[in-house]
Amino acid sequence: MTIDDLFKRIVRARLPLLACFVLVPLLGVLLLGVRQHPVWVANARVQVFDGAPSSATEADGSSSRVLALATTPSLVRNALADANVTRDATDLAEHDISAQRLGESTVVELAVKDTDPAAAAAIVKALANRVATFMNEGSRSHFRSTLAEVDAQIATTNRTRAGVTTSLAAALDLRVRDTLRARLASLASTSSELAQQRTSLVVADATRDQVVAIDPDSRDVRAVPSSLLPRSALAVLLGLVLGLAVAVLLETLRPRLADAKAVSRLLGVPLLSAQGNKGTELARMAALAARRQGVETVVVMPLEQRDDLVARQLVKTLAAVDEVSSPATVGPRVRLKVGVPAGPVGVAVPHAAEDVHTNGHASPGGRAVRFTDLAELTRRDEERAGVLLVVSGAPLHTSYDALTTLTTAMRWPVIGIVDTPPKRTREDS
Repeated sequence: MTIDDLFKRIVRARLPLLACFVLVPLLGVLLLGVRQHPVWVANARVQVFDGAPSSATEADGSSSRVLALATTPSLVRNALADANVTRDATDLAEHDISAQRLGESTVVELAVKDTDPAAAAAIVKALANRVATFMNEGSRSHFRSTLAEVDAQIATTNRTRAGVTTSLAAALDLRVRDTLRARLASLASTSSELAQQRTSLVVADATRDQVVAIDPDSRDVRAVPSSLLPRSALAVLLGLVLGLAVAVLLETLRPRLADAKAVSRLLGVPLLSAQGNKGTELARMAALAARRQGVETVVVMPLEQRDDLVARQLVKTLAAVDEVSSPATVGPRVRLKVGVPAGPVGVAVPHAAEDVHTNGHASPGGRAVRFTDLAELTRRDEERAGVLLVVSGAPLHTSYDALTTLTTAMRWPVIGIVDTPPKRTREDS
């Protein structure tokens, strides 16, 4: 079996099936694409910290933190309120917000998709400001609590120093005064340490990196390229693969022969194409093939039920032949005469010396070759009958098996195959 046979059996024989599998998903994708509104994407950039990151891990961590904050529903809800836009915050955070790091820098680009370009620009601007504010203020809670604790210790120390100073001024006992002086010196040292600690906290807070929204008033809005073309290509590809799989399954369950040529090769008989052939030419070839095998009655039989109408029309065509002459370039001149008074018409193929001379030798006496269908076949015709097979498209292998069973049982030779254009019916799958 050749590749061409497989193509004819699986693809060409089931083109309507493959077309359905390809066109249905394609039409669905096109319909959904037409109904979808154009989508716009607005961008805003946020600088996470100054300078270059010390490693790629640090840079990735900063962009991941920005993305995690930007997709937090509560933060998105606050950004929507700032932008005066009504959207589902959870759905927006899950599907329409993204963040990516720009190269190896610490700048992260936020992107928001929306069907309204103005709304997308307002949302991404508010979201960038919310993310920057949260990253700047959210990490200051520990600083504030520590600073408040240090301030409370400083205040307590100052009050204690004031009390010790008052007691020292009122004390008359030298030993008590020495003790108070030592305690006052200790409190002064503690107060100095607390002041230095407070100064360090304030300096560290003042010099830490600030998250900044870069040019928040800019309007970077672009239309999202349509995904209709790649989706259509994917739908066609998937439909074609699924259709081929179904076609292979059907071919496995109901195998076919590739075409009339494949049937001709299996039976070892000539192929007589009816496409563009005149009835006289077809009758001449069929009559000569019949006489070659000693057949007097040619039964025009369809290989499949769908070709029954074509077979009946072919019988009428052959019956209407009045006279046939072969071209001079083909060989000796052969004259076919219609010689049946009633019923299916026969074509006489005389080989008498007075009608035809072949290579200078007189042929023996002639006899008529009759064309009929299976319904008009008589018991007398069965003795010297042969089959002219009508085949179209890719016939089922079961039909071929039924034919071989019939011809073997009746001992009828197949004199030829008529290849006709396929005419599909509802029963032809």
